[in-house]
Amino acid sequence: MVLLHLVALLIGALSSSDSEIPDLGGERSVQVAAPQDSAGVAVLVHGEEESGHLDPSQIRRIFLLRQRFWSDGTPVAPVNLPAASPLRETFSRLVLGQSARDLAEYWKDLYFHGTQPPPVLDSEEAVLLYVTRTRGGIGYVSLSFLSRVSLPSSVRVVGEWGGGDGQS
Repeated sequence: MVLLHLVALLIGALSSSDSEIPDLGGERSVQVAAPQDSAGVAVLVHGEEESGHLDPSQIRRIFLLRQRFWSDGTPVAPVNLPAASPLRETFSRLVLGQSARDLAEYWKDLYFHGTQPPPVLDSEEAVLLYVTRTRGGIGYVSLSFLSRVSLPSSVRVVGEWGGGDGQS
């Protein structure tokens, strides 16, 4: 079911211009640049989920699939960028505390035991679209991307990490 949802999201995103985020429920579209900047990372959630900032350890539990539900019982739906993405490496180091390469072994072990890793989307625009349209959705984008877009009302920032060692 999640795979079908992702395919539908990606088809919708691909049918629009490559440099524009489609209309997200009445919000105006925003022009964005294609390159990803790994200077910092922001974690986004669907607006109906947890309020305020999330504790870094809770974000780790969510992205490592150790926390499967929000406090209201809604399934958590994390999404990743590709393993080769500089932003994913930044997120892995700053938030998860390990390199993406080190986490590959973790995912191999979980996969062997029947657990699929979070789905992977190709761009920050796709991550924003996924979080916007997915109840329980959580993903990450670069701080520079975040500064160039107007977030829809259904999306909230619950954590930001700069290029330094801690949460901003």
